This record gives sequence, C-alpha cells and structure tokens, in this order.
Amino acid sequence: MAKSIEVEAVKAAINKEWPEGTAADEVASAAIEALDRTRKTSMRGLGAPLAVGNAFKPYWSSKTHYVAWIGPAGPLMANVAWVVTADSHYGTITYVEHPFWRFTSPVEEKARTIRRKIYAGGEVLDDRGEPFLDRSGEVIITEPVYKATEYDTPGSKVVGVNDLGMVAGDKVSFRNDGQYTVEAVYCHGVLLRSRQSGLIWADENSNLEKYYTDGWERE
Repeated sequence: MAKSIEVEAVKAAINKEWPEGTAADEVASAAIEALDRTRKTSMRGLGAPLAVGNAFKPYWSSKTHYVAWIGPAGPLMANVAWVVTADSHYGTITYVEHPFWRFTSPVEEKARTIRRKIYAGGEVLDDRGEPFLDRSGEVIITEPVYKATEYDTPGSKVVGVNDLGMVAGDKVSFRNDGQYTVEAVYCHGVLLRSRQSGLIWADENSNLEKYYTDGWERE
C-alpha cells in the first residue's frame, strides 16, 4: 500500500496548475518523477522504441516479462506491445507509448549452463587392445564424461516458439466463421489478427486445439 507521503507527492504533481492543453502523458510523467523522488529511486524503463525479445520486470512483480510482438492494434490504430511471461496463457497488450514502461526495469538474462555428455564411457583397453583388468580381475569401465556448455537464454524458450508448433504466418479458422493470421507466437499461445476486422486477438494453445482448424475454408 502506498504511504501517505507518496500519495501527497503524486497529488501535488497532478494538481499543479498545468497550462491549458497539457498532454496527459506529461502530467503522468511528472507524477511518476515525484514518486521516484519520494522513494529515492529511479525506475528506468525500457523506453520507446521497444524491441521484440526485451526482458523486463514491472516494479510490482517479481516475474520476468517479455516483449513478444510490436505492431498496430488494428487498421489506422496505434502500435502496441504484446507482453508475456513464462507461465501466462494470453499475455497482455499495452500501448507502446503508455506510461507503464516507466515503471519497468530491464532484465539482463544470462545463458543457462547445462551438462552435455561428450563421451559415453566404456572399457579401458591396454596397448594390445585388450580390456584392462583391475587387481581383482574385473574389467575397468570408465565413467561418462560431461562438459559444461552454454545454452539458450530462458527468454528464447518463451518468445518466438510455440508448444504446438505454430509459427507467424499460419492461417487458422475459428468455428467456421472467424479467419485469422498468426502474427506472433510464444510457448503457451499465439497472437492472431482477424481477416475480417484487422484487429489483433491473443489466445492460448488449449483453445487453439479445441476450437480452431488449420487454414481458411473460404479464401
């Protein structure tokens, strides 16, 4: 819950005698800066323009969020960003110019390290090619050897890939009347654009399997 001093700082910024015609974004920015000064913090957002693949955390969440897609919400409409997390099913659509981004901090993801087997092990052979025996007469078997190697970053397993194998450009139909093109994908869902209205629509994989069919029945 916000402290009283924080509430008063934001109120003062909002209630300032702003010149007539001042943009709402400017007022919102002033309120955010007042809150930052009060908290003695500075939320440095990703800033526009955003880029697909950006990883960030909103100040109210410990989850890493990813920008999965950026583009117009519909014909003659403003650009929006489709934001997802590793456990979301639909994601969130937010205007690129929204003050929301000022309350986010970039996340620098490190590559994961996995152990990759490079030698399966086996019998130790002597110079004559015969199995080498230990003192008890047993054949010596070497243990598998592993090597640490860099792997994909976690984000690359969230955005740009889909558990159903859907890819951008795929065409699907919804109950024989809605026709959509896949704009973007992430592990648990897709972003669709309606052929009829041109508007975007996010849906999860379980719904794709139940209610959608591949292709357009009426081209």
